[in-house]
Amino acid sequence: WGGCIGETLAAHRASERAAHAPSEAMTESYRRIARDEARHAALAFRGVAWLVAAHPDLRPALVAARAFFARRASVADRDKLRPLLAVLEPSSGFEARAHA
Repeated sequence: WGGCIGETLAAHRASERAAHAPSEAMTESYRRIARDEARHAALAFRGVAWLVAAHPDLRPALVAARAFFARRASVADRDKLRPLLAVLEPSSGFEARAHA
């Protein structure tokens, strides 16, 4: 989950910085960073989806790791992550949607 959550937050932060950058060059740099971080997050999600599908016995460890990262996030980050974490709830059927 570190890649899923960390890279998602990095993409969000870079997007926010792009919106408030003092110059067009900095705006474009932050946009490029945001796209790159979003690709990293997508790769992490695909990896977790594969892991859950290929090794269902690891699901309890993945659920515990998700809870750990959710607790570690700051209040502001938790608010940004709330929709993402809802999708990753153990009862959400994440594995099925990840392969759709």
